[in-house]
Amino acid sequence: MEHSQLNTLYLEHFQFRFDPFDDRKGKFQFFQAKRRTVLEQLVYFARYGRFVLAVTGPEAAGKTVLRHALVAAVKDNVQCLVVSGSQTRDAATFLQHMAKELGCAQSDSMSVLAAIEQLRAHGRSLYLIVDDAELVSEAVILLTQRIAQSGATAKASVFLFGKPSLQTLLQDVAQKAELEHHVIELESWSAVEVQSYLQMRLEAA
Repeated sequence: MEHSQLNTLYLEHFQFRFDPFDDRKGKFQFFQAKRRTVLEQLVYFARYGRFVLAVTGPEAAGKTVLRHALVAAVKDNVQCLVVSGSQTRDAATFLQHMAKELGCAQSDSMSVLAAIEQLRAHGRSLYLIVDDAELVSEAVILLTQRIAQSGATAKASVFLFGKPSLQTLLQDVAQKAELEHHVIELESWSAVEVQSYLQMRLEAA
Protein backbone atom coordinates (compact mmCIF):
# COMPACT_ATOMS: atom_id res chain seq x y z
CA MET A 1 0.00 0.00 0.00
CA GLU A 2 1.36 3.44 -0.95
CA HIS A 3 2.21 6.09 1.64
CA SER A 4 -0.60 8.38 0.42
CA GLN A 5 -3.16 5.60 0.89
CA LEU A 6 -1.86 4.85 4.38
CA ASN A 7 -2.04 8.54 5.23
CA THR A 8 -5.65 8.72 4.03
CA LEU A 9 -6.62 5.70 6.12
CA TYR A 10 -4.86 7.23 9.11
CA LEU A 11 -6.79 10.49 8.75
CA GLU A 12 -10.11 8.68 8.28
CA HIS A 13 -9.53 6.40 11.27
CA PHE A 14 -8.88 9.29 13.65
CA GLN A 15 -11.43 11.54 11.89
CA PHE A 16 -8.86 14.26 11.19
CA ARG A 17 -9.55 16.96 8.61
CA PHE A 18 -5.82 17.16 7.82
CA ASP A 19 -2.48 15.83 9.04
CA PRO A 20 -2.09 17.48 12.47
CA PHE A 21 1.68 17.82 12.00
CA ASP A 22 1.70 19.10 8.42
CA ASP A 23 1.84 22.92 8.47
CA ARG A 24 1.12 23.07 4.76
CA LYS A 25 -2.49 22.19 5.44
CA GLY A 26 -4.95 24.04 7.57
CA LYS A 27 -4.21 27.35 9.26
CA PHE A 28 -1.03 27.54 11.27
CA GLN A 29 -1.57 27.86 15.01
CA PHE A 30 1.21 29.28 17.14
CA PHE A 31 1.91 27.26 20.25
CA GLN A 32 3.08 30.07 22.51
CA ALA A 33 4.78 28.17 25.38
CA LYS A 34 7.15 30.91 26.51
CA ARG A 35 7.70 31.95 22.87
CA ARG A 36 5.43 34.98 22.40
CA THR A 37 8.13 37.30 23.77
CA VAL A 38 10.76 35.70 21.54
CA LEU A 39 8.55 36.13 18.47
CA GLU A 40 8.06 39.79 19.35
CA GLN A 41 11.85 40.15 19.65
CA LEU A 42 12.33 38.66 16.20
CA VAL A 43 9.81 41.03 14.63
CA TYR A 44 11.35 44.01 16.43
CA PHE A 45 14.89 43.17 15.35
CA ALA A 46 13.66 42.63 11.80
CA ARG A 47 12.29 46.15 11.78
CA TYR A 48 15.23 47.99 13.33
CA GLY A 49 18.29 45.74 13.22
CA ARG A 50 20.93 45.39 10.53
CA PHE A 51 22.62 42.24 11.75
CA VAL A 52 22.30 38.47 11.54
CA LEU A 53 19.85 37.13 14.12
CA ALA A 54 20.44 33.55 15.25
CA VAL A 55 17.96 31.38 17.15
CA THR A 56 19.54 28.28 18.66
CA GLY A 57 18.40 25.47 20.87
CA PRO A 58 18.55 21.70 21.36
CA GLU A 59 16.02 19.21 20.03
CA ALA A 60 12.51 19.84 21.36
CA ALA A 61 13.20 23.52 22.02
CA GLY A 62 10.46 24.65 19.63
CA LYS A 63 12.70 26.10 16.89
CA THR A 64 10.53 24.79 14.06
CA VAL A 65 7.32 26.00 15.70
CA LEU A 66 8.87 29.45 16.21
CA ARG A 67 10.10 29.53 12.61
CA HIS A 68 6.62 28.72 11.33
CA ALA A 69 5.18 31.42 13.61
CA LEU A 70 7.61 33.98 12.19
CA VAL A 71 6.58 33.11 8.64
CA ALA A 72 2.90 33.26 9.59
CA ALA A 73 3.42 36.70 11.16
CA VAL A 74 4.77 38.41 8.03
CA LYS A 75 2.81 41.29 6.53
CA ASP A 76 1.77 41.71 2.91
CA ASN A 77 4.71 44.02 2.24
CA VAL A 78 7.23 41.35 3.25
CA GLN A 79 8.54 38.60 1.02
CA CYS A 80 9.57 35.57 3.05
CA LEU A 81 12.30 33.32 1.67
CA VAL A 82 13.04 30.11 3.59
CA VAL A 83 16.29 28.31 2.77
CA SER A 84 17.33 24.86 4.01
CA GLY A 85 20.90 24.82 5.28
CA SER A 86 21.10 21.08 4.64
CA GLN A 87 20.48 21.65 0.92
CA THR A 88 22.47 24.87 0.42
CA ARG A 89 25.64 24.40 2.43
CA ASP A 90 28.00 26.30 0.12
CA ALA A 91 27.70 29.91 -1.01
CA ALA A 92 27.22 29.08 -4.71
CA THR A 93 24.25 26.78 -4.07
CA PHE A 94 22.84 29.25 -1.55
CA LEU A 95 22.97 32.05 -4.14
CA GLN A 96 21.41 29.82 -6.79
CA HIS A 97 18.45 29.13 -4.54
CA MET A 98 18.01 32.80 -3.64
CA ALA A 99 18.33 33.89 -7.26
CA LYS A 100 15.65 31.42 -8.33
CA GLU A 101 13.23 32.54 -5.61
CA LEU A 102 13.85 36.23 -6.32
CA GLY A 103 13.58 35.81 -10.10
CA CYS A 104 17.18 36.80 -10.90
CA ALA A 105 18.65 36.05 -14.31
CA GLN A 106 22.08 35.48 -12.77
CA SER A 107 22.93 33.62 -9.57
CA ASP A 108 25.66 35.91 -8.24
CA SER A 109 25.67 38.11 -5.16
CA MET A 110 25.32 41.38 -7.10
CA SER A 111 22.19 40.12 -8.87
CA VAL A 112 20.65 38.94 -5.61
CA LEU A 113 21.40 42.25 -3.88
CA ALA A 114 19.96 44.12 -6.86
CA ALA A 115 16.75 42.09 -6.58
CA ILE A 116 16.50 42.96 -2.89
CA GLU A 117 17.00 46.62 -3.79
CA GLN A 118 14.13 46.32 -6.27
CA LEU A 119 11.93 45.04 -3.47
CA ARG A 120 12.84 48.14 -1.46
CA ALA A 121 12.02 50.37 -4.40
CA HIS A 122 8.52 48.90 -4.42
CA GLY A 123 8.05 49.36 -0.69
CA ARG A 124 8.68 45.73 0.21
CA SER A 125 11.22 44.04 2.47
CA LEU A 126 12.73 40.58 2.65
CA TYR A 127 12.82 38.01 5.43
CA LEU A 128 15.61 35.54 4.73
CA ILE A 129 15.13 32.54 7.03
CA VAL A 130 17.76 29.80 7.08
CA ASP A 131 16.78 26.50 8.68
CA ASP A 132 19.44 24.02 9.87
CA ALA A 133 21.86 26.94 9.68
CA GLU A 134 24.55 25.10 11.63
CA LEU A 135 25.20 23.11 8.42
CA VAL A 136 26.15 26.01 6.15
CA SER A 137 29.68 27.15 5.39
CA GLU A 138 31.39 30.21 6.81
CA ALA A 139 31.07 31.83 3.39
CA VAL A 140 27.28 31.55 3.63
CA ILE A 141 27.29 33.22 7.05
CA LEU A 142 29.28 36.15 5.66
CA LEU A 143 26.92 36.33 2.70
CA THR A 144 23.87 36.55 4.98
CA GLN A 145 25.51 39.41 6.86
CA ARG A 146 26.11 41.23 3.59
CA ILE A 147 22.42 40.79 2.78
CA ALA A 148 21.36 42.05 6.23
CA GLN A 149 23.53 45.17 5.79
CA SER A 150 22.87 45.70 2.11
CA GLY A 151 20.81 48.87 2.44
CA ALA A 152 20.76 52.14 4.31
CA THR A 153 17.68 50.93 6.16
CA ALA A 154 16.90 47.45 7.47
CA LYS A 155 14.81 46.14 4.58
CA ALA A 156 16.43 42.71 4.42
CA SER A 157 16.29 40.75 7.67
CA VAL A 158 18.25 37.54 8.21
CA PHE A 159 17.22 34.81 10.67
CA LEU A 160 19.32 31.72 11.26
CA PHE A 161 17.66 28.78 13.03
CA GLY A 162 19.89 25.96 14.18
CA LYS A 163 21.25 23.67 16.86
CA PRO A 164 23.67 24.99 19.53
CA SER A 165 26.62 24.24 17.23
CA LEU A 166 25.47 27.25 15.19
CA GLN A 167 26.94 29.46 17.93
CA THR A 168 30.32 27.83 17.45
CA LEU A 169 30.11 28.47 13.72
CA LEU A 170 29.27 32.13 14.31
CA GLN A 171 32.14 32.50 16.78
CA ASP A 172 34.57 30.95 14.28
CA VAL A 173 33.46 33.41 11.60
CA ALA A 174 33.65 36.35 14.03
CA GLN A 175 37.27 35.48 14.83
CA LYS A 176 38.22 35.77 11.17
CA ALA A 177 36.02 38.64 10.03
CA GLU A 178 33.78 41.31 11.49
CA LEU A 179 30.41 39.71 12.10
CA GLU A 180 27.49 41.59 13.60
CA HIS A 181 25.07 39.07 15.03
CA HIS A 182 22.77 38.47 17.96
CA VAL A 183 21.93 35.06 19.44
CA ILE A 184 18.70 34.02 21.15
CA GLU A 185 19.00 30.71 23.00
CA LEU A 186 15.89 28.60 23.48
CA GLU A 187 15.46 26.08 26.26
CA SER A 188 13.82 22.70 25.67
CA TRP A 189 10.11 22.43 26.30
CA SER A 190 9.04 20.71 29.47
CA ALA A 191 7.05 17.47 29.34
CA VAL A 192 3.89 19.46 30.16
CA GLU A 193 4.52 21.87 27.28
CA VAL A 194 5.11 19.02 24.85
CA GLN A 195 1.86 17.40 25.94
CA SER A 196 -0.02 20.70 25.54
CA TYR A 197 1.48 21.20 22.08
CA LEU A 198 0.43 17.73 20.90
CA GLN A 199 -3.06 18.25 22.27
CA MET A 200 -3.40 21.58 20.44
CA ARG A 201 -2.32 20.09 17.10
CA LEU A 202 -4.62 17.08 17.45
CA GLU A 203 -7.63 19.21 18.42
CA ALA A 204 -7.01 21.54 15.46
CA ALA A 205 -7.06 18.57 13.06
